[in-house]
Amino acid sequence: MLKILKNISQSVLGRFLTAFMVILLLINFMVLVTYVFHMHNIRSASLQQKIARHGVEIISLATLNPVKWQQYMMKAMQDPDVDIQITVSPNYQIKFTHHQTRWEIYDALQQDSTSAIGTLNYSYQLAKHKWLNVKINTYIHFERITLWVVFIGILTTLIIVFYSWSIQRFTDPLRTLTRATGKLGVDLDAKPLSVYGPNIVREAINSMNKMQERILALIKERTLTLAALSHDLRTPLTRLRLKAQFIRDQEQRDKFIYDLDEMQQMLNDTLILAKQHYKPQKMHSLDIVSLVEAICADMNELGCDVKFSATITRKVIKGDPLLLKRAIGNIINNAVKYGKAAVVNLEISAKNVIVTIDDRGPGIATAELDNVFEPFYRTESSRSKETGGTGLGLAIAKAVILSHDGVVSLSNLKAQGLRVTIRLPLNH
Repeated sequence: MLKILKNISQSVLGRFLTAFMVILLLINFMVLVTYVFHMHNIRSASLQQKIARHGVEIISLATLNPVKWQQYMMKAMQDPDVDIQITVSPNYQIKFTHHQTRWEIYDALQQDSTSAIGTLNYSYQLAKHKWLNVKINTYIHFERITLWVVFIGILTTLIIVFYSWSIQRFTDPLRTLTRATGKLGVDLDAKPLSVYGPNIVREAINSMNKMQERILALIKERTLTLAALSHDLRTPLTRLRLKAQFIRDQEQRDKFIYDLDEMQQMLNDTLILAKQHYKPQKMHSLDIVSLVEAICADMNELGCDVKFSATITRKVIKGDPLLLKRAIGNIINNAVKYGKAAVVNLEISAKNVIVTIDDRGPGIATAELDNVFEPFYRTESSRSKETGGTGLGLAIAKAVILSHDGVVSLSNLKAQGLRVTIRLPLNH
């Protein structure tokens, strides 16, 4: 029951229903406890007095009526709770004689321990060899009331539990579907969802699984097409590269080979993006500080102006080191290429590793900030032959970071330059 209430309480409607059900359970419990104490008091005092008084009244009626009317008196007083018989000998251990006063009999009956549970059996001597045997059971009325109260309480509890289970049965698969929908853009190869829950939820899960299958089929077809295209184009590109060697003009030959290299790079990057090489194949424990520092050191060895600083010396996270190196390296390379220099800073927040890359370039127009991560998108300032590029570097970088449940964003610095902010979760 506690597990059901915990699951239901995760939504706003669930919190209201949980509070309502808890209040009902508390009221039900309080009613039962109050009634139990009330019944205990009745049994311990009032019920004993009532049984004793009833017993004395029966004796009084039996002795006051004429003998010929005793049979009529017994029939009149017979009911499910009172049994009266006249025998030649006493049937019960408690016996009274006609010499005892009514008060003595009342006190004796009231003090009898058997009346504490609502039953009383006694014999009264009417005459020689003539005994009045009385069995009184007034507890049954109270027992019936108690049973009804307990039955209503149990029924209410069962209704609440069933209602809770019904809500959980409907909301639990919906929560699973919501989580799977959020992860679909990151991991298309995830296992299909288990189909369970109400019919309408089953239909939604089936539709989700079919959509995932169609997307996978489309991506597979696209990947095969691009792979075939890349394979088929490599042969003519190789022939063109060989023919370029026969160009006598050195300047024209270099330009021609540069164009071929750019085409080859574009094919390679397109194939990487199509094959989803940015998706982590296997997660490893890695030191993100050492990884970023090594990338900056490699760039400096190539003659680039890259500065690195960090607020910590070591931080281990889960990730694919090759893909993260490709992604962060692409961003730093862009900063050097278009911003002349890069300043890389790494710090830790409560939940994320934050890497910022600042450059000294002209920045990017605000309207284009959301577009630069799109495949093949290049700003006007990066379309020259000097900068080159295929327009896929940032797209691949963003895909890698998203596959690690991270976030990447762009913002212009106040003075000059562009800032790229990468946030990677500590507990990926």
